[in-house]
Amino acid sequence: SYIYDGYSFYSRNTLYTGYTRVFSWGKSQKLSIGGRAIFNLDKINWDKLGQIKSKPSSCLYFTPDFDLGGQYQLGGLILGVSTKNLFANSVNVDGEELIKNWRELYINASYTHALFDQNLKISPYILYLRERDVELDAGLNLTLFKTVDLSYAFRIFELRSIYVLKLTLPKRIQVGAAVDHSSIFSDTNVDVLVGYSF
Repeated sequence: SYIYDGYSFYSRNTLYTGYTRVFSWGKSQKLSIGGRAIFNLDKINWDKLGQIKSKPSSCLYFTPDFDLGGQYQLGGLILGVSTKNLFANSVNVDGEELIKNWRELYINASYTHALFDQNLKISPYILYLRERDVELDAGLNLTLFKTVDLSYAFRIFELRSIYVLKLTLPKRIQVGAAVDHSSIFSDTNVDVLVGYSF
């Protein structure tokens, strides 16, 4: 996958690739373990940083990292734990830490209720996450006819609402979008997805 982010004084281009192995036993038990290698290329705009004594000759910095996680499923119950940015790499200039890949921890739990011969699935879920601060999401996911995927989550400590819509089209193509906004912060974020399942 490829991601681009633009920040106040730098931009980030990210390439990442991952692998997941699923172990199944019994009628309804699964254990999924996965990892993801992340390759960040950060470009700093030195003109937006006034505190640097002498501008370095380079504006490009490579900050790779690694994610690791696991998830257990028993019937409709799912429990998972994962970590992001295990190496917590950073860009340091003149003794100052300008860019940091913050280490993150995620713990999730959900339970799926399948109705109408599996054509409607309702999944309440909760997500604990810790980066620099602690956050807690509570939400609901609806899947219709294995084609339409709708989610709403409320990020409690930020008073942030997160809306997600994903469609699985013929030939295993996926398209989707996510929007979030907060009652106490001014930012609004939009993410777009185009994918292919194989």
